Amino acid sequence: MKIAMILMLVFAVNGCRGNQEPNDLTRPLTLAQWQQMDEASKYSFDTLERLKASVPAYRDDQKWQQFLAEEVVPNIKQFDSKDKINSKNKR
Repeated sequence: MKIAMILMLVFAVNGCRGNQEPNDLTRPLTLAQWQQMDEASKYSFDTLERLKASVPAYRDDQKWQQFLAEEVVPNIKQFDSKDKINSKNKR
């Protein structure tokens, strides 16, 4: 149930971002590369799936859930809040 809520949050945030260049899902993505990405790309569903497929530890569902809970969810909430503030300032 937690994963469904997390993914819904990821979809909701990314749905508001407009069109983005599609990720090449066949290219491996390291955690270091992921950490250097811009926030809009970093939290896209395709990027997260690519990271999960590329990092052997994240193929374990428990470790993936831990990564989502500790790294993705807190940061995506912070990113979403910043985006809402920026949108209000542009009006």
